[in-house]
Amino acid sequence: MNRERIQAAIAMMKDVTHRYFNMTEWQNKAHSYVLWIAQTESELQGCGNTACFAGHLALSPEFQKAGGSVSKIGAPIFNGVRYAEAVAEYFDITYKLAGKLTLDYIHFYPVDFKDVKPKHIIEKLEMILDGYYE
Repeated sequence: MNRERIQAAIAMMKDVTHRYFNMTEWQNKAHSYVLWIAQTESELQGCGNTACFAGHLALSPEFQKAGGSVSKIGAPIFNGVRYAEAVAEYFDITYKLAGKLTLDYIHFYPVDFKDVKPKHIIEKLEMILDGYYE
């Protein structure tokens, strides 16, 4: 596991405003006439889009500096893979755990997936750092 990257993701999630967070889509356009996906956090906020945890991760300077990028739908791309697999590669965790963090798995979060907030992501990332998940 890459502890430094997970710690940076925790710091990133502490700064995510609830207004721009929605776990149900990688990145969600605010209006149907918006046909463009933000490439940075400031663009996301400027156009009123929302993003899930992985969508915010894809926009983070740390992720992009490490060679990551944003797909056409706002999902992360890293080391030639997309979606949850990109999160797994970036954090050096299992695909199964990355899937639980980013996809709608039953009973991973303490609330329904659509109700997940940044604080829930932070809690799970801290649990990963503490060795709670393999």
